[in-house]
Amino acid sequence: MEARTLSEALRRTMVDRSWTQNELAHQLGTSQVWVSRVIRGATDPGIGKAAPLLARIGLEVRIVTQRDEGDEVKRREFLTAAASVMFIPSPTTTPYHDPNYLRALSVSLANNRYAIGGNPLVPQALAQVAKIREVIGKSQSPTLLGAASELMAQATLILYDANSIAQAERVGVLALRYATQAADHSAQARAFDILSRVQLYKGDYARGIEYAQRGLAIPELSPDQTAQIYMRLGRALAATPGQSQQSREALEQALNTEGLTAFSSAAILGDVGIGLGQLADYTNANSLLDEAATQIASRSPLFQAQYIGRQVLTAIASSDAAFAADRMNALAMILPFVSSGRMNARVSRIIKKTHHWANDPEVGPAREQLEAQPGSH
Repeated sequence: MEARTLSEALRRTMVDRSWTQNELAHQLGTSQVWVSRVIRGATDPGIGKAAPLLARIGLEVRIVTQRDEGDEVKRREFLTAAASVMFIPSPTTTPYHDPNYLRALSVSLANNRYAIGGNPLVPQALAQVAKIREVIGKSQSPTLLGAASELMAQATLILYDANSIAQAERVGVLALRYATQAADHSAQARAFDILSRVQLYKGDYARGIEYAQRGLAIPELSPDQTAQIYMRLGRALAATPGQSQQSREALEQALNTEGLTAFSSAAILGDVGIGLGQLADYTNANSLLDEAATQIASRSPLFQAQYIGRQVLTAIASSDAAFAADRMNALAMILPFVSSGRMNARVSRIIKKTHHWANDPEVGPAREQLEAQPGSH
């Protein structure tokens, strides 16, 4: 059986096996109401939730890509290249032996993190880590190991965003191990970038620089990866005394990289802006952060919140109370839509750093708006 939609897959399964909606719900471990809503098209649970459920009834999710003859579809653009999703009988007891399945899970985790933040995704990320460790074992398949590294990288980013830094570092090391075993350059570069990010957040700037440099030494980096790792290097250097000129050179290299995807282009603007803020170049930092927040708003509420939060901190550092209040109000409007441990920590930092402005007619009400947000303390 092949089906092009989840609704069709469930309907055909019921017909083929003579199941009622209640029986199908029992086999899936869900409710009859959920089954009914999916069949009617009233709800779409997404691949990340649908795939594990369907595996319980012997179906797997397979992504089918369309490409021009001779055109290689990059892994990082896997979802946008997907033409359809097929739900087909699984030939194995677990779909985790299928690299395409692992990559579909990676895409789902990434998109959900961009949309809502890492906190709600931590249980799912940890479950994927445990499953991968169980299934991969001593696998020698480069394709499977590369896909497993990609999934571990996304789990690392979720744990990092949820402020579970020790766990994030452990899973990031696992992503690097699988990538190295697979001899997968793209996966290795991704793992080095993520580990550099974690070290930067921990304050271990020397290791952040080391990981970034190791990433840049990998051959055949994509433009997105090149820009990302140069940006990471620039930010680690910005936090290192006596390295401001080297930091600016790395950040400029990231900013001038050509051939970026639209999402990466917006993210690089924001992250380079953060680096310039570290270098006390507040005018240029705010200009880039503002442009990044505008460009990325429709793609990632989480990233938009992060860049606006950084604008607030930049305004505080430059003693611009009016601009800080404006950005704090903008941040308060986005926070209800994201759940991020790192974002919560940033909001707490903003509230603490604006204490001396508590009686300011503009900053005071903005602080109250932020303090009213869950997780701000």
